[in-house]
Amino acid sequence: MNPPQSANAEQQFEELLDQYWQCAFDEGQEGRTHDTEDGKAQRTLSALRALFKPQATYRVYVNCMRESHRITYWVMLENSRRPSDAPVFDSTGRICPSYSEVLEETLQEAQDWAAFLGVEVEPFVKPDWHDAAVEALKARAIALTQAALDHGKQGNQT
Repeated sequence: MNPPQSANAEQQFEELLDQYWQCAFDEGQEGRTHDTEDGKAQRTLSALRALFKPQATYRVYVNCMRESHRITYWVMLENSRRPSDAPVFDSTGRICPSYSEVLEETLQEAQDWAAFLGVEVEPFVKPDWHDAAVEALKARAIALTQAALDHGKQGNQT
């Protein structure tokens, strides 16, 4: 299948239709009852259908969630057809393919998805609570580690 070179949608449609009819003619001439091995007719038909199907666009962004013991970062993919007034808990048109406790890993994953979907990652905006929560979690981890070490020292003294 040769993709149409015209920018005019009507001409593009006519060129694809001509290609599709040519595929059907060739099939009859060659005595086949099926498409070619490389699927030329199917590719042409798919291109024809794509002319009439509105293409979805996607938002790719990183969201974060604070829990009592950790902060997680979520890659979010959202279809442009998702209603703008959809409730937060309604996941129609939105998926989360991955999450991590490491922001840099999540940002890279979001970048990979954006490249795959042909869009840009929306800038990550840290919530107001983010930096303080990260510091509090670090302090808690240090305190718990120290408590475990102290407990281990007490256990070894008996």
